[in-house]
Amino acid sequence: NLYVTVSGKRTGLQAGTYSIGPSMSIADVVGKIHSGDVDRKRVTVIEGWRSDEIADLLAEEGEAFLRLVGTWESDRPLLADRPEGAGLEGYLFPDTYHLPHGFEAEDLIVAMLDNLDGKMTAEMMDDIRGQGKGVFEILTMASIIEKEVRNFEDKRVVSGLLWKRMEIGMPLQVDATIVYLTGKRSTTVSIEETRIDSPYNTYLNKGLPPGP
Repeated sequence: NLYVTVSGKRTGLQAGTYSIGPSMSIADVVGKIHSGDVDRKRVTVIEGWRSDEIADLLAEEGEAFLRLVGTWESDRPLLADRPEGAGLEGYLFPDTYHLPHGFEAEDLIVAMLDNLDGKMTAEMMDDIRGQGKGVFEILTMASIIEKEVRNFEDKRVVSGLLWKRMEIGMPLQVDATIVYLTGKRSTTVSIEETRIDSPYNTYLNKGLPPGP
């Protein structure tokens, strides 16, 4: 009490969860709390995870996460061409995030969208526009390729093949979209599943599915 009064930091202390070591002085402790250097929880989102898989990771915040992913509204430029009613699937950038203890689902979503904003450079945006495409279209195709093949060179080959199929009006015929619509963890697809009546079935429908 005496130190925070004399140092003038009494009114600047910030609530939160902090890691305090036994070797820290009073000045160190107060400095940490005054600066808001809260202890953080590590959340790692793997490439190719669906929204429901991220929700499983979040435990008690998972239900709120899924609700927000499906109803999120924003004026971010990257979301400008997102069709009405489309969620955030495909926009949630996979990475390791360090969030304050007690964080809410919205905090993680904002961090993931900020991360994507930082990765999509002006040069990339110009390239997308130069191809006559939109971010939503590119992310949808990227999500398919991410789940279909793992090797970077294979991704380049598959990307060229799928865009070519779209140009000539041929169905993409990609197993990854079947796996997505069935919700299976396995990548094995049966003949029966390729006949499922769904807009995500790229065996029956031409062009891209409704979204990433």
